[in-house]
Amino acid sequence: RVVPIKDIKTYIRAAAQVHARVPNARFVVIGPEDEDKDYAADCRALVTELGLDHVFEFAGMVDIAGWMPKIDVLVLTSLSEAQPLVILEGGICGIPVVAPDVGSCRDLIEGAGRGGDKPGGIVTALVDPEDTARAITKLLRDPDMRDRMGVDLRERIVRDYDRNSVVAQYRDLYQQLGAM
Repeated sequence: RVVPIKDIKTYIRAAAQVHARVPNARFVVIGPEDEDKDYAADCRALVTELGLDHVFEFAGMVDIAGWMPKIDVLVLTSLSEAQPLVILEGGICGIPVVAPDVGSCRDLIEGAGRGGDKPGGIVTALVDPEDTARAITKLLRDPDMRDRMGVDLRERIVRDYDRNSVVAQYRDLYQQLGAM
């Protein structure tokens, strides 16, 4: 969604920096623009102001399954998240993620403290276009790292977030709490 809490402006500013470093990069915001029309208009104006009209797209509502194969790096710049489903969706497709350290983004990207977890992307500082741009650029310039992180994220999502795993985690929690 193109709303302030998703901090699309940080993504746009990061895109400008990435474009200067990786001129063939393309950027897309997927999601509706009708929830906060003024903010969406500000975002579009920022794209124009930064000279990104030819490399930046607001796709609106889309069939996400059709878009996933086209995405090299999934970028989230939200100010707040609980457990962002987009990381789970991208992860199951083997797409590495760049996201700020909010909510469970770090747990999803790096693992929830299990030893041996390999990163499935890069965690960035909040509201930091430069840090976000560095992370995106790093992944775009290193396809082997990008592919490896995508595989590692997919493995973690399958291991920790498939239905059977989640049910087992709840069962174990209830058993522990019931034994107290």
